Amino acid sequence: MRLSPHQALRWAWTLLKILFPSLRLPPSVPSLLMLLGTSPHVDVFWLPSPACSNIVPRSAWEARKTHCPKMNLPAKYVVIFHTAGRTCIMSDECHLLVQDIQSFFIDRLNSCDIGYNFLVGQDGVIYEGVGWNVQGSRAPGYNDIALGIAFMGTFLALEAAQNLIQCAVDKGYLTPNYLLVGHSDIVNTLSPGEALYNIIKTWPHFKH
Repeated sequence: MRLSPHQALRWAWTLLKILFPSLRLPPSVPSLLMLLGTSPHVDVFWLPSPACSNIVPRSAWEARKTHCPKMNLPAKYVVIFHTAGRTCIMSDECHLLVQDIQSFFIDRLNSCDIGYNFLVGQDGVIYEGVGWNVQGSRAPGYNDIALGIAFMGTFLALEAAQNLIQCAVDKGYLTPNYLLVGHSDIVNTLSPGEALYNIIKTWPHFKH
């Protein structure tokens, strides 16, 4: 796959963030890099806003309307998932991918809605799945007490997921003493994958 100049730079920045988490760009750099592409979402990637205000709502990706069971808030667990399948880098691609994931859950799995509370794109943006107040459907025994966060494609946007978890605590959607688990801890599955699982094992509140 051939990448445009700003897509290549975004990939490079993401990889640098994984290798050097404390790395920050000088304030003038993002404006200069905007000249390399026309996407209005490039600034979101380079200078992400706080997670709570960086959530793409269901209306933006044209979610199908559903009526599903409510969460028992505040949640006590965070469950990390991996969607596998194709990846997305740009916002339009991610919108279509979330639509397809929702359709898969509803039409193929007979679920009430998309199975996750939130999804993380490789663009570092959080996409609202069923949101804070509605149960997901991929964590039997935990759906009403756990926030499910799924990485779409690869798992390069780690910081975005961690910011979302902190946002949930700050807003009262998640208890401060929450426990974090991988999908494979509660279901016999490969998700979230060995590589991602080895990373979340180092995160605060992880419980095997």
